Amino acid sequence: MNKVASNGLMFNRMEVDDMDKENVWDTAEDMGMLYEFDQTGEPETGEADEVVSIEDSFVMSMRNKGYVDLDYMSAVTGASEKNITDRLSGKAIWVDPDRYKTSKDTSVSWVSRQQLLRGNLYKKLESARMLLKSVKEMEDTVILLQKELPDMVSGQDIHINLGSSWVPPRYIERFIGELLGMIVDPDVKYDDFRGVWTIEKSYAISYVNNNFTYGTDRMSALSIIKKMLNAKPVAVYDSVPNPERDGEMRVLNRDATLEAQEKQKLIASAWQDFVHGDPQRETELQEIYMKRYGYTCSRYDGSFLELADMAPVMTPYAHQKNAIAHIILGKNTLLAHEVGSGKTLEMCAGVHELIRIGLGHRAVMVVPNTTFSAMNDTYRQLYPSDRVLAVSPNKDFTPAKRKGTLGKMKSGEYDVIIMAYSSFDMITLSKECSFARWEARLRTYRSYIGRCRTYAERSRAEAELKRLNDAYRKYRENFKDSDTACFDDLGIDILVVDEAHNYKNITIDGRVTNIVGMHAKGSKKANSMLEKVQYIQSLDSGHVVFATGTPITNSLADLYVLQRYLQPVELELCHIDHFNDWVNTFCEQQHSFEVDVDSKNFRFTTRFSKFHNLPELMAMFSEVCDFYQVSAGELKLPDFNGYNDVLVHKSDAQTRYINDLADRTDAIRSHRVRRSEDNLLKVTVDGRKCALDIRLVRPDETGDNTENKCGSCADNVARIYWEKPNTTQIVFCDISTPRNGFNVYDELRGELIKRNIPDTDIAYIHDAATDAQRKKIEKSFNDGKVRILIGSTMKLGIGANVQERLIAVHHLDQPWRPADMVQRQGRILRQGNLNSEVFIYRYVTESSFDSYTWQILENKQKFIAQFLSGTMSAVHREETDTADTVLNYSEIKALAIGDPLIRQRVDVSNSLERARINQRQRRKQLISQQDWLDMAPIRLRAIQRRIKAMEYDAGYYHINKHPVTKDDRSMFGDDLMYALENNSFAEYDRFFEKYQGFDVVLPKKMDPAKPYVLLRSGSGNSYEVKMAGGRGVGCSKRIDNVLEHLPQERERAINEREQFIKQIEMAQSEIQRGNEYDVEVDRLTSELADIDKTLKGDIAV
Repeated sequence: MNKVASNGLMFNRMEVDDMDKENVWDTAEDMGMLYEFDQTGEPETGEADEVVSIEDSFVMSMRNKGYVDLDYMSAVTGASEKNITDRLSGKAIWVDPDRYKTSKDTSVSWVSRQQLLRGNLYKKLESARMLLKSVKEMEDTVILLQKELPDMVSGQDIHINLGSSWVPPRYIERFIGELLGMIVDPDVKYDDFRGVWTIEKSYAISYVNNNFTYGTDRMSALSIIKKMLNAKPVAVYDSVPNPERDGEMRVLNRDATLEAQEKQKLIASAWQDFVHGDPQRETELQEIYMKRYGYTCSRYDGSFLELADMAPVMTPYAHQKNAIAHIILGKNTLLAHEVGSGKTLEMCAGVHELIRIGLGHRAVMVVPNTTFSAMNDTYRQLYPSDRVLAVSPNKDFTPAKRKGTLGKMKSGEYDVIIMAYSSFDMITLSKECSFARWEARLRTYRSYIGRCRTYAERSRAEAELKRLNDAYRKYRENFKDSDTACFDDLGIDILVVDEAHNYKNITIDGRVTNIVGMHAKGSKKANSMLEKVQYIQSLDSGHVVFATGTPITNSLADLYVLQRYLQPVELELCHIDHFNDWVNTFCEQQHSFEVDVDSKNFRFTTRFSKFHNLPELMAMFSEVCDFYQVSAGELKLPDFNGYNDVLVHKSDAQTRYINDLADRTDAIRSHRVRRSEDNLLKVTVDGRKCALDIRLVRPDETGDNTENKCGSCADNVARIYWEKPNTTQIVFCDISTPRNGFNVYDELRGELIKRNIPDTDIAYIHDAATDAQRKKIEKSFNDGKVRILIGSTMKLGIGANVQERLIAVHHLDQPWRPADMVQRQGRILRQGNLNSEVFIYRYVTESSFDSYTWQILENKQKFIAQFLSGTMSAVHREETDTADTVLNYSEIKALAIGDPLIRQRVDVSNSLERARINQRQRRKQLISQQDWLDMAPIRLRAIQRRIKAMEYDAGYYHINKHPVTKDDRSMFGDDLMYALENNSFAEYDRFFEKYQGFDVVLPKKMDPAKPYVLLRSGSGNSYEVKMAGGRGVGCSKRIDNVLEHLPQERERAINEREQFIKQIEMAQSEIQRGNEYDVEVDRLTSELADIDKTLKGDIAV
């Protein structure tokens, strides 16, 4: 007999009763329950004599409630909560230590196995052990967590940057102390609120180590370390007169910067030796790292879902049910499923289930304008009875209708609202909500100021608070209150964003600057989306769902943006919410010079050369990310047996043009052209155009080669057109779109017509100016009335459902980013394609930019796909970044000349230039060091004299010391302060009077704001005693204090002497080591000569 639970979910009683008990436990273990739902409805238990077993009640609770609900289980079984927990503890349910710490009540802390085994298990185990003495039920939890802990990452495999926020300051203090030969380690602090490292106190630094061995005369080692700790670029600037206006301007000093960067490499290498060279230290850091990042990859199992309300127009696959479970059981979800894997169904079903169960009340689904109609149609097909409002951007959100539509959204009884980007982006938060967010931020900062431990910290924080208050005041003054309903007025607590990568350009608040592909100041629409996401997350019932087939569009740093959206709390718990801390944990930076726009100055750019600790990053990200790769699943997709690469011969005109590109790169490299006139990005774009068709860069070329890309593509398209009737084909081209004059679209169309293909069978997606026109073209294409569709990635590659008869895709050019390639191929490798086998063609012009850029694109996409599949090997711990799209000088030269040896020559030549700069800087450093060494004996003798004098003065004081009455002290102090008041900027020292046998001297040139006296005896030493704020009795006590501590001062001077002797020895060692770059310059010079000899031989042949 079928029963209906209070939330309407159907289950079959006989199915539950007939379950094998082993399968019950398996089912329980496979359920991916993560989030605790607050549901209190009583179940309909049916007739009183039908009693459910305790084991079955667990399965029913998970199906009908989504979590372990002891009240529910007690109601359906008739058993007490104690009987239930005694029976199931350690078998199906466990006490979650995190929940118990919050609630202090075991009855609401029970979770399923997979719910417990999510997140950072090392932290959970630590918490469980701490609670074990007071909570006996925690014993089973400790046993399970110990058994399921992820493998400890080898200490050698953990990449530890100097500045990783998880490294305790004491390790950095010891490292700096050892590196710089300090008598006392510095005081290093990490401010997790601001994400800033500071070195607050540093004493007796070795001059040689700080300014020669690990630093330079322009940037000390300590300054370099401060920058490394905070992920700032190491750069040296000069101040020069500004030729355009009064004052000075800062100009990057290339040679001094390169020298400092070489020292940075030495420090980084020394740091790696420090953390990995001592086995005990490495083990300590390994344990700390695992406690912070000991996450396990999370997977949700949606097999318990029945989805009874879904219309039978589609049957969800297993991976889709898993994704729906993730949406229901998680607060924040990213559906990172490959294009064509059915994300639309997942979003629709997830929203419906959240509202049906009562976990949410109203959803807004935000989609690209081009897919608005498709999302509306799909939702209504799946759930025709749901109350859905589709807000058309062209009909319902025009200026005249916007206010009325928003009012309808606010007051109408709608469960789901579907909106296009362009409409949703216009909706703002209310004045009250916006101001409340600002004020909460200010309160947080004031609270932080109260926790500041030092004057310096407090001063910095107060300055920042003042800046925030000023910004808030301007924000309030400029705020334009809306006369329509605002986002927070609409009753929305579920926010779904399709193709969410379009909102990645949020403001990055950090000290890492000039990063290629990242935005210090984000776009208005992305920042607005972040505010709306944060508002939804502040609601108890709030759920956020992002969906995209391309979460990593260009660089792995895109992950930080997604985590800012969906894992803000987790980032804060791991102290990587600040971008520079995230960078110092997972990235390795590479800095380079670029000529500025005016071609006079260099500017600094930063790229991420490598990403490290990837398995831990992936496991952490899996908390919100639902991974799925089509190739790994059960979707019925057409067979694809690899690319068909069509090699197109290069014409003489193309050869000449690519040679010209090589000359342009020479001019750019030697700064003979302004950056605004020509640069490597322009060269790369022109090279891609040339490879596509020479007429795109030289319109007057008639074309001396009939075998061009358009012709080769037309041959294949026409062959398939005639051989495979009732099929369709797509041609992608981004570089040249339809316009007046020569363009590849019209050229290809003409070639196809020459091959007897009717003009009516060919269409451009660009002809669709409206959503209705786009839908009409797509329908004609799916029906086979239009058989060849030409378009760009942006117009045709995203959100187009044109797969029904699609048998071939042709790539006339390469997209810029791996994500674009995924979108393109998602049009054909997609559910609903009626063909059993499909073909993808890539057209490559020989010895051009094509082959090289295709190779780069494929390698990048392979890695991204592996990461997003959640199957990255534990040994795959690092990877180069994916962001570069511009060819460098050596790559262009190699392509131009067609000899890979050219690239090697350029690389060697660049290395030689850098080595010569380092050779010059090292030579200057050795001369400076020798000068210091020549003066060292004089300084050493001075220190020794000072030590002897201190010994004499300590004895002299001991002999002359005598008691002083309070009255005498008071009179002495008053007279001294009066004398100091009249000693402002005196021309010479003046004797005041004797005290304890020492002359008290009023110093010359004394600043009255900082009064002091000098104590002298016959030894030749002088001792300064500060008198600021002194009066009466206190003045003589200050003098007594200085004299009493003469023995300690002598000991400090002795330590200073020993350290100075060590510095002399190190300086002598540095001089003996000589200039190590001499050997490197000789080696590279010889290597370059050998390459040139080989190239000359090739030319002769």
